[in-house]
Amino acid sequence: MFRLRSFDNESSIVNIKDNESSIVNTKDNESSIVNAKDNESSTVNIKGNEERTRHQKTSVTTKESVTVESNYLSSFLKTDPYDYPIPRRAHMECQSYHEKNNVTFDQLWSYPPTKVLVGIFTTANTFERRQLLRTLYKAAQTELKDDWVDFKFIIGRPKPDQDSPLLQLKLKVEQAAFKDVVMLDIVENLNEGKIYEYFRWAGLTYNENNTVEQYDYIAKADDDAYVHFQNLALNLRPLSREKLYYGYYIPVHEKFGFMTGMLEVLSIDHVRWVSTADIPEKSIIGPEDAMVAQWLELGGWKFVNWIHENCLLYEDPRSNANPWCWRPWASPHTIVFHGMKVDWKWDAKDNTTVILTNSINNEDGNEK
Repeated sequence: MFRLRSFDNESSIVNIKDNESSIVNTKDNESSIVNAKDNESSTVNIKGNEERTRHQKTSVTTKESVTVESNYLSSFLKTDPYDYPIPRRAHMECQSYHEKNNVTFDQLWSYPPTKVLVGIFTTANTFERRQLLRTLYKAAQTELKDDWVDFKFIIGRPKPDQDSPLLQLKLKVEQAAFKDVVMLDIVENLNEGKIYEYFRWAGLTYNENNTVEQYDYIAKADDDAYVHFQNLALNLRPLSREKLYYGYYIPVHEKFGFMTGMLEVLSIDHVRWVSTADIPEKSIIGPEDAMVAQWLELGGWKFVNWIHENCLLYEDPRSNANPWCWRPWASPHTIVFHGMKVDWKWDAKDNTTVILTNSINNEDGNEK
């Protein structure tokens, strides 16, 4: 007998127990010293006003031509970067796609609203993460203004060595309760066809004959990312509803690139083409995000309505795991915040609600 946890009366705050290792204890007379383990090469001890340095620095240049290093937050005397809140400012240090085209964030509201389906890639046994995201995203849906954003959790069939009658029963109960889990007709995988099966499912489900539900765009996201539904919809509003490919663009070389897997958005006509054409079906093995770009290239749509949003989609500023899409702080205009692989790092008190809400902070991080 089992029972699914009910999140109806729970907040989205992840409570951290006093005795968890995420809290760094410092002695009364040694508050300026951070002890780093001998076998950890990424941290060193700090005394007095000395600055801690991490390996693998990454720097970006802000609008004000000020170089910001990804280890600048290490002045907080912590051994784990997730011990302190997400840094935030009123504006990003970069320009969004629309800002580069002289469209301000406020002007996005004047464009017609849009309908989006976001498929969140996860695995069968990640029940707690789905509950966390479900709570956050249902709250986000209540804040939408005119736009319509739905979400589904996308899983594959459990691998034989991971499957069990109990797992199947829990999945059955979860689906009966929430009706937001889609199990694709493929064994769980990352780069062996799951992305193809997802877009194929979406294209066949939301085809032109579906008079109940229709979407302008179908998106794929990760379960270690938070997608700001309203900001996503707003940034899609001015864009074409046809032949669109949108996300954070990675240029492999001058003749090929792709939108990284933290968020991949296709217009519904592209999705329907994927679901019926021969090209995608014959080319499904490989990095899932790169495969989508390859399909479009082979289909004759290379660089056609490929919209690069390389400012508002980024990695957790407290981490330098992926320097190529790192940003030094978050802002209320954020679309995707990626890289939170452990549940407690979603602590809404200091972290996720900064992105959920429209609160704007000044340069010191205080409310304006």
